[in-house]
Amino acid sequence: MDLREAVERFSQWLELSRAPSTAREYRRVVERFVRFCGKRDSSELDMVDVTGFVAGFRAEATRSKVAHALRRFLRFVGREDLASQMPFPRGFRRRYLEALDEEAIRRGIEALESPRDRALIALAYWLGLRISEALLLRRGDYDPERGTVRVTRVKMKGGARESHELPLADWVRRILDEYLETRSDGDPRMFPFSRETARRIFKRFARAVGAPGLTFHVLRHSRGTQLAREGRSPAEIAAWLHHLAWDTSLTYIHLGARDLSQSASRRHQGEQNGSG
Repeated sequence: MDLREAVERFSQWLELSRAPSTAREYRRVVERFVRFCGKRDSSELDMVDVTGFVAGFRAEATRSKVAHALRRFLRFVGREDLASQMPFPRGFRRRYLEALDEEAIRRGIEALESPRDRALIALAYWLGLRISEALLLRRGDYDPERGTVRVTRVKMKGGARESHELPLADWVRRILDEYLETRSDGDPRMFPFSRETARRIFKRFARAVGAPGLTFHVLRHSRGTQLAREGRSPAEIAAWLHHLAWDTSLTYIHLGARDLSQSASRRHQGEQNGSG
């Protein structure tokens, strides 16, 4: 595929499947990559082009973003052979691939003293919420009889919002009910506080699970990974997390499979040690 034509097609796909800011950032990366490699067709690309381009960015965080955008582009033009060989910079691996298992998350929630704090973390994890989506929740979004919550998703093209309804696990419902029993005010918001307060609550949770360097988004990523561990398909994960493109959910499928494999390996090793 002609690389200049590929950039235009990729940009059109981004406009339909990614937030505007992400689409602009990815386009800048691939345009710069095409200028860097100086080649006309995607069939001519090789790992020297890829690694040389990514290595040219000094900041690790920037390399992570560039690698993610370039990997998407390579898959778009049918160069999975290159995309699959790309190494994950440490920053990218931490931000996009790290996840907490549900047992650790529940322990961290139990360690929080405030019913409000427990409810925020429990809902954000179970529903797979971004921090902005958690703060958009209204008390009326919760249906205690049906055990469901209506979630408003905000990462849509043009800033549009869409809502969908998700069921709560019994343990999440108990935490939410306990929190709502403490609310005597008339504020319709589920969590009537600022984004900064939400971040402080998450920091307390992160310290409780022994991972103070994580960010709020790990809750959403952990939920996706848990769904993959349970055997959900990419389409099912995409529907739960409301991904604009279902292929985004493949990240969770791969991570869930990796974790299951590692767990099986540890069990096998333990059985061998025990029999020895």
